Amino acid sequence: MDDFGTGYSSLAHLRALPFDGIKIDRSFSLSLNRDAESGVIVRAIVNLAHNLGLPVTAEGVESGATDLRLRGLGCDRGQGWLFGKAAPAASARALLREQAAMDLWAQEPAVLTVAGAAGWNGARRGARRNRAGTAAHAR
Repeated sequence: MDDFGTGYSSLAHLRALPFDGIKIDRSFSLSLNRDAESGVIVRAIVNLAHNLGLPVTAEGVESGATDLRLRGLGCDRGQGWLFGKAAPAASARALLREQAAMDLWAQEPAVLTVAGAAGWNGARRGARRNRAGTAAHAR
């Protein structure tokens, strides 16, 4: 579920629709180091997602400080300009080929920024199952 915590991404959707992950809206990441409430909300979202067996991706990771804080709050993955800017399709394919064998989670955050990594590669906590018992997919 994209942009969790804002707009139409609500708790009711978690119960009604099958998802295989949650992406925390960038507004929480951007304010994380300015106000305590954002940290409390991020931790609550992470705990909720992990209790449902869903991995968490944080959007809007633009600084090393935010990167470290989100990791400390339990986010499994990060997405944002710290790891790489938007790129044309050909450049993105080349970047993905270069990094296919990299274990990004084993790298220190500073190494990730130098390598231009596409986010964290944390261990997946298990796919959420839908009512039929098959693995659910993100929407």
